[in-house]
Amino acid sequence: MSEPIKFNIENQIARVTFNRPEQHNAISYNGWLKLIEIVNKIEEDSSIRSVVFSGGGEKAFSAGADIKDFETHRKDSKTAKTYSTAFDGALDAIEALSVPTISMIRGICVGGGCELSMATDIRIASNKSKFGIPVAKLGILVGYREMKRLVNLVGPGNASYILLSGRLIDSA
Repeated sequence: MSEPIKFNIENQIARVTFNRPEQHNAISYNGWLKLIEIVNKIEEDSSIRSVVFSGGGEKAFSAGADIKDFETHRKDSKTAKTYSTAFDGALDAIEALSVPTISMIRGICVGGGCELSMATDIRIASNKSKFGIPVAKLGILVGYREMKRLVNLVGPGNASYILLSGRLIDSA
C-alpha cells in the first residue's frame, strides 16, 4: 500500500502530496497527525525555501476529512475534541510555516481540503477545480479558526453563502 501522504524535497522545494486518489485524497485522522510531523520536519530544514501541497491523481486536491473516520474519531464529544485538536493543529502548523506555502489545486477541493488550502499563502487552481465547505449537508460545524480564514479570504457574505448553501463553486 502506498503512503496516503507523500513528502519529498527537491531543489529546496518541499512537496506534500495527498495520495489517496480513490478517496478523492480524503485525509484521515492519522493523516492530520502526519501533516503536523511533516510541517515540523520542514521547519527543521533550513534549506527548504517553499512548500507545495497537491493532490494525487486527476480528480481532487482533497475532499477533506475522511468521513469514514467519523464513526471512530468523532463518535462523542471526547473523540471529537481529539480529532479537532489534530485537524486544527495541522492547519495552524501549515499557516505558521516560515516559508511560502502554495496549494496547487486540480479538481475537487472541499471541506477540510478547502480549509487546508486556506491555510496556505497562495492557492493556484486549474479551470476545472471546484471549491466548497459542505458542512451544512453533514450536520457539523466549522471551527472558529477555519471560519476566520474563510471570512478573511472571501468576505462575510460569500463565506455565509459557501457555508450555508453547501454548494460547490467552480474556479471560473
